[in-house]
Amino acid sequence: MTDIIHEHKKEEQPTSAPKSAPEEEVLDEKTGQKRVYGYIILLFVVAFFLLLWSFLMNQRSNEQVISELRGSTGTLQSTLDRNVELEKRTSELEAKISELESQLNDMDRQKSELEKKNAELERRSDELSAEYERSNYLGTLCADVAALEYAYSQENYARCRELIGESLWSAYQSGELFSQLDTEADRPMTRAHFEEIMNAAEFEIP
Repeated sequence: MTDIIHEHKKEEQPTSAPKSAPEEEVLDEKTGQKRVYGYIILLFVVAFFLLLWSFLMNQRSNEQVISELRGSTGTLQSTLDRNVELEKRTSELEAKISELESQLNDMDRQKSELEKKNAELERRSDELSAEYERSNYLGTLCADVAALEYAYSQENYARCRELIGESLWSAYQSGELFSQLDTEADRPMTRAHFEEIMNAAEFEIP
């Protein structure tokens, strides 16, 4: 562009006297230097635009990478928060499980104690039942002895045989008629007196 302007000015200049050869060489040298400078400036401009374009492209690429990194960082943070929440819930559940296990152990211990108490109560109930049956048996035995004494005093030997056969004979054989009634009856039944009643009533031994 500069060369064209200079050439145009050259054309407008009035025709002067022919220049000498050294002057023409100087002009050609200056014209060549100007063209070289123009090319150099053009190359610098092109290089500048290329560098600017490369910088902008790198900037855009960096922004995309940064955006992706931010997204990844957000996802990682969300995952970390989720893990912290899960660890907290896990700790809470473990604490509840430990508490439930402790309660279960307490219930097992209480169950064992109740089973022992129930066994003791059953044993005591069996003892009381046996004592009741024994007392009932001795009461019946005392009543039969008293009835036997009364029937013997009334010489009702049929009733004597009936009473001996129903309950007194087995008590006589086992010895309970004498050993148990020593403390239960007002007047203890002796073996000799019972055999006397048996002979008087003509009781037939089974």
